Amino acid sequence: MNGDGRDDIITFTQGNTGDVYVALSTGAGFGPGLLWHDAYAWGGQTPRVGDVNGDGRADIVAFVQGSDDVYVALSTGSGFGAAALWHNAFAPLGQFPYLGDVNGDGRADAIAFSSDGEADVFAALSNGSSFGTAVKWNDFFGLPGRPRSDVDRASGRAGPGGVRPARRARVCAGHRRISIARSSDLSS
Repeated sequence: MNGDGRDDIITFTQGNTGDVYVALSTGAGFGPGLLWHDAYAWGGQTPRVGDVNGDGRADIVAFVQGSDDVYVALSTGSGFGAAALWHNAFAPLGQFPYLGDVNGDGRADAIAFSSDGEADVFAALSNGSSFGTAVKWNDFFGLPGRPRSDVDRASGRAGPGGVRPARRARVCAGHRRISIARSSDLSS
């Protein structure tokens, strides 16, 4: 989260508080959980972690299903800034949103897996300040009734929570609830 090259841990309280806590890695353990944002990813929103602007620090992203909005709060290295709208029509109800650098430019892109009979995969590329138009990247992947889809790096499985968006991403099956971001992976 702070760009020092070590994996940090993050939790989203969601519910009524919307607090986001981060515990930075010391290299031998984790420091105390500190409040990095006090109103983000309320209950019903889907939080994700990834370096969407390519600055080497993991940012937080909230997918608001129902309104289909996507909000981003950029990391300052010691907290997260104000939430900004990055997309207003992505991952509607029935789709599962994730992040991954699908074009290899060092910025995490928005990815959505549909859960209907079409089983499509959509991507909206990050330009560093917003996500572009959603485009279908794959047909008939992650069939209904199977585990939710996730994204992994082509070089190996990411830690719990999904992608380390440093390299071109590929799609695989799986689902995780805790996110880990490696700052060095996010910046390379």
